[in-house]
Amino acid sequence: MIGSVKARLSSTLLIALTSVLLSACASAPQPLIINLNPVTNKLSQSVQQITVNDQRSHSYLYRQLKSEDKARFTAPSVPLKATIEGSLQTLVKPTTNGNLQWIITIEEAVVKGTSSALKYQLKHEIELRVTAINNNRRYSNVYRGRAESSAIGRADEAVIEREFSALLARVLTDISNDPKLRIRDNE
Repeated sequence: MIGSVKARLSSTLLIALTSVLLSACASAPQPLIINLNPVTNKLSQSVQQITVNDQRSHSYLYRQLKSEDKARFTAPSVPLKATIEGSLQTLVKPTTNGNLQWIITIEEAVVKGTSSALKYQLKHEIELRVTAINNNRRYSNVYRGRAESSAIGRADEAVIEREFSALLARVLTDISNDPKLRIRDNE
């Protein structure tokens, strides 16, 4: 009698666990939340205007490869352009004695995920082109960030969000602290 109760209980538990796993696989992915703190301005010269353009051919941020010809795509909750603009607002101070502007082009920003039965691997790539313009002077540079991670289990959205946010923050800090982007009129 105890054996049949255990058998029924374990079959019920197995059915419940299977239905939970299947519903998790079938649910639509939630948008990724990329949180960035404002970038600290360590250089004295401010920027009068920052424009961000997204030149990527896609709007998603995360691509999980399911099989050779199938993938799942997840977009950010806020467009990446707006996230970057918001993070760099501490650098913008309109003044009458300067005309320095930055044009930031998002050339690549993606997390590529692959998974097997026991582990996952994430590859983060960010590539931003920044053009600094001050009157008739111009300087342009590409800033890149790459990171990889892997672990046992399934990639959690929080892990993807945290790792991508940290990488993007490092790239934006590199941009904000590059003295070559602070072109002066008299240089």
